[in-house]
Amino acid sequence: MKLTYFNLCGRAELIRMTLAAGGIEFEDVRVGMEEWPEVKPGMPLGVLPVLEVDGQQFSQSLSIARYAASQAKLNGSRDLDDLFLSQLVETINCDIQAKNISPIAMAKFVAQDEAKVEQMSSEAREKLPPRLLALEGLVKGSKTFLEDDRLSYADIALHVLCDAMQVVGVQDVLSPEACPKLAAIVEATREVDAIKEYINTRPQTVDTPPLDPPASQDD
Repeated sequence: MKLTYFNLCGRAELIRMTLAAGGIEFEDVRVGMEEWPEVKPGMPLGVLPVLEVDGQQFSQSLSIARYAASQAKLNGSRDLDDLFLSQLVETINCDIQAKNISPIAMAKFVAQDEAKVEQMSSEAREKLPPRLLALEGLVKGSKTFLEDDRLSYADIALHVLCDAMQVVGVQDVLSPEACPKLAAIVEATREVDAIKEYINTRPQTVDTPPLDPPASQDD
């Protein structure tokens, strides 16, 4: 299994982290921006990410994420659970991250327009709370979205969103005080051994939150 994307978290991080959480080995191919014009014609829809399985290539990040979740056993055990998780992941990725967080990242890292970053961050702080509270109302477990507290790719999607919010500096709207249930999910997901290992070993990119510094020890 081979996953191809840019050397960014972006649209591929949910897929990478889901596969890592499920213990599924994959080739993590990271394309440099200067390589993209040469690579693009070989992609089925001319976009990234692309997952290659048994010689077949597949596009569209959420479609790949659902497949990754199925392979990693991080989807729903019933059809209705699958539907429940799918709505969460689409809400997190399409309604929250793509519309509110990704544009700030583009202004910050591509346009490098600090005035625009400040304006969009202020707007995000106004728009995000009701959407996050709506998600909060859908939490069924004590540390995951599912009632049985089983880890799913929706929990991982929320973790990836929290990372992205931290990178652009609006993580305060997802604080334990503002959204205690969502914050508990993020914390529990971060403590999963396979996810913790992935976070500690993944490449550091412009959109990767810095690792926590090691605790100091007395001599």
